Formats: sequence, C-alpha cells, structure tokens
Amino acid sequence: EEWYSVEKEESIFFFWSFWISVNQLIYKNKYQAENVMEDLIHQETYKSKVIKESDEYEEHA
Repeated sequence: EEWYSVEKEESIFFFWSFWISVNQLIYKNKYQAENVMEDLIHQETYKSKVIKESDEYEEHA
C-alpha cells in the first residue's frame, strides 16, 4: 500500500516537472517569436525610412 503511494507521488512529480518544462519551452519560443517579429518590423521601418530619405536626396540633387 505504501509502495503504491510513493509510486503515485513520483509519477505526479514527474508529470509536473514535465508539464513545467513544456510550458517553459512554449513560453520561450513565444517570447523569441515576438522578438523576431519586432526585429523584422524595426528592419522594415528602417529600410523604408532609408529608401524615403534617399529618394528625397535624389530629388534635391
């Protein structure tokens, strides 16, 4: 009877540690994906700004 309860506790512990690690992985990937998206947006706005400025420069020249 006691052996069974210990076994059960260990499986619950294993389940929780597994669940936590999976959630950390998902959270980390989500966070990285958001960062990548932000970087892309910054790059695009920077590119369009540079293109706009170079167009204005050519008009003045």
